[in-house]
Amino acid sequence: MARKLRNEDVWRQCGFECPLSRWKLLRYITDFALIAEAVFIE
Repeated sequence: MARKLRNEDVWRQCGFECPLSRWKLLRYITDFALIAEAVFIE
């Protein structure tokens, strides 16, 4: 996922204005994991 989000076309399609830093990407993945877990529990 980190490798794909370094691609300009990908991060623009995901709605980001610039490439994510390592820490922003880690926070994004953590937040996504929490949401995904909640969805599967439902």
